[in-house]
Amino acid sequence: MKFIPPFGLGTFRLKDRVAVDSVRTGLELGYRHIDTAQIYGNEAEVG
Repeated sequence: MKFIPPFGLGTFRLKDRVAVDSVRTGLELGYRHIDTAQIYGNEAEVG
């Protein structure tokens, strides 16, 4: 059975080092759903 995580880490309006640090910290805290979209313009940082 698959389930959707109840909470995802949002990345809207995060840029540059803030995006990188936020995603890294989120993963360290156990987040496994990272929300991003092409329109946010931060795919490289999130990746």
